[in-house]
Amino acid sequence: MPKVNFYLLKEGEHAARQRFACRLAEQQARLGNRVHIVTGSTEESRELDLLLWEFTAESFLPHAPADSALAGTVLVTVGETSAAPAHTTCLLNLQSEPLAAAAGVAVVAEFVLNEEADKARSRQLWQRYKQQGYDLQLHPL
Repeated sequence: MPKVNFYLLKEGEHAARQRFACRLAEQQARLGNRVHIVTGSTEESRELDLLLWEFTAESFLPHAPADSALAGTVLVTVGETSAAPAHTTCLLNLQSEPLAAAAGVAVVAEFVLNEEADKARSRQLWQRYKQQGYDLQLHPL
């Protein structure tokens, strides 16, 4: 059963969640892990695509849409569903629903904004993952 990490962010805006997802994707890719970032919409996938190129001046994070021909050639993919390319080991969830990890996925990341509505949503996600038997961990940042 995969491990689910909840990252409690200091910020309260949606852009903070996307920036931290980019940092985490970069960290995991440097470790050689295949990462799939699950977004809530096509528009958010486009936003994240741009952000992955420019979230820091020092970064260069090759990535591709999960449904593109390039998906198998990069360590980071982006898409609106949790249907990740083969050999994905890490799912980063930007949706509001919990993910069902596919075979081979070792880690799922959930991002919690520092606002009451998002904390309440995350408590519900925590309970749903717990009921499914996932190993859960909270990381206050």
